Amino acid sequence: MLGFYFSGPQPAPPFAKSLGDGRRLDCGDEAAAASKLVLLGEPSAIQAALAGTLERDGCQVLAASSESEALAWLVRQDAGAVIADIRSAQMDGLAFLDRVRAQHPHCVRIVLTDRAATPDEADPTRR
Repeated sequence: MLGFYFSGPQPAPPFAKSLGDGRRLDCGDEAAAASKLVLLGEPSAIQAALAGTLERDGCQVLAASSESEALAWLVRQDAGAVIADIRSAQMDGLAFLDRVRAQHPHCVRIVLTDRAATPDEADPTRR
């Protein structure tokens, strides 16, 4: 996992261990605790662990398995963030995040992948 502002890439086993060790993501005050975020990608153990951690910390996670479903969540729920798997058999995650940036400029965009990234994927700010 790569949290652009928070850490370098982490392989899945150490990331899972961090989640299992009870590390928590601070979603902030009560207003932020009601934060909604869209989690886009194919269901996986990493996504399930991430969703569980975020929900335990008070965030509302809106799971989407397609770009159209994720965009619908963004419109209906006014989510403040989207986490997208950049590599999927069904979609191009970076193209999706570009679309989110154009349609929802206030929305925080987070890249998630469990595979080796290309240079463009490793630094999506170059797009």
